[in-house]
Amino acid sequence: MIINLTNYKNKNAFTLIEVIVSLGIIAVLSTFVVLNYHSINKRNNLTMTSAKILSDFRLAQSYSLGSRSYGDVLPLGGWGLYFDLNTASSYQFFADLNGNGQYDLGEGENTQGAFIKDFPQDITLNAIDVAQSINVTFSPLIPKAVIFDGLNTYSNCAISFREAISGAIKTIEVNQLGLVESN
Repeated sequence: MIINLTNYKNKNAFTLIEVIVSLGIIAVLSTFVVLNYHSINKRNNLTMTSAKILSDFRLAQSYSLGSRSYGDVLPLGGWGLYFDLNTASSYQFFADLNGNGQYDLGEGENTQGAFIKDFPQDITLNAIDVAQSINVTFSPLIPKAVIFDGLNTYSNCAISFREAISGAIKTIEVNQLGLVESN
C-alpha cells in the first residue's frame, strides 16, 4: 500500500510560524509584567514605610496619653518622633524627659522603650516643610502635639519621604491637635 503524503494535511495542528509568533507575544507580555512588578514593589515599600511612621506617631500618642514611663521616669514632655534631613535614612522615637519639646541625648535609649528606625534601602527623608529638623511630641494627659524645631513652635508640619528609583513621594502631615495623616 502506497500513501501519497503530498495530499495529506493535518488540519488539527499549529504551523511553526504560529507557534513562534505566540511565544514572541508571551515573551513581550512577560517582560512588561516583570518590569511592572519591580515598580509596584518599590511603591509598596514607600506605602509600608509611611504606614509604619504613622503607626509610630500613634504609638507616641498612646505612650503619652497612657503616661508610659521611660525606665523609672515619667517623661515631662511625653513621647515623640524626631526627623532630621542630615540623617535622612532614619528617625528617632524618643521620650521628652525634661519637657523641652525636643530630642536630647539620652532620651532615646532602646532599653527604655525608645528606638531609632531605619528606612528601607531606597527610601529617604525628602523634605520637612517648616525646618531642617523637627520634633513632634505628644503632651501627656492632654491630646495635643507640640511641633518644635529647637527655636520655633508650629501649628502643623508636613514631612515627605521619597523612593529613590521611581521618585515617588509620600507625605505625612501632623497638626497641633494631634491629627496625623498620610497623603
